[in-house]
Amino acid sequence: MHFSVSNCTEKLRDAWFRPVYTVRHIQEAHMNTASWTALLVLGIDVLLVPSRAGVSARQHTSAALHIGSNDIGGVVTSAKGPEAGVWVIAETTDLPTKFAKIVVTDDFGRFVLPDLPQSTYNVWVRGYGLVDSPKVTATPGKIMNLKAVIAPSPHAAAQYYPAGYWFSLIRVPAKSEFPVRGLAATEFRRTSEASPSGYGI
Repeated sequence: MHFSVSNCTEKLRDAWFRPVYTVRHIQEAHMNTASWTALLVLGIDVLLVPSRAGVSARQHTSAALHIGSNDIGGVVTSAKGPEAGVWVIAETTDLPTKFAKIVVTDDFGRFVLPDLPQSTYNVWVRGYGLVDSPKVTATPGKIMNLKAVIAPSPHAAAQYYPAGYWFSLIRVPAKSEFPVRGLAATEFRRTSEASPSGYGI
């Protein structure tokens, strides 16, 4: 075999730059591959979560309601989509006495007015942030979808709030806030102590 300086130089260069694959290198390669695979799967899953949620919501909303011959059911929607937590009111004056029934929609805007006496009902939607929807005529045993009407302003919406809402805003003054002195104060205390409410009422 012929040895020369150039041959030795080439052999040294090849030996220096040739990759050396040890057990550690192979393990690191497997770990990197596994990490990238996990990240890819996680990214795909994150991308699919919104679509899964959307499909689930549509399935719940569009799921067929099972009602009896004495029920009225359906879905309430508005320009913002299904309306959860709003009142659906059914009212009639065709019975011997005026009759009304109120239910609340579920998270997907669905409702069922159960066990209604056979009659013709006016049905409409009411709720916070809404104005009363147009009344729709319905009879028991039918599915009917209702359209909620978003209030054009807070002032318009407040016109439909129940009396209990306004009553909840009332704060009765404490006894110490009544500026009563002298003989009038003595009479006021006596009346207050005798009154169940404690305010002389």
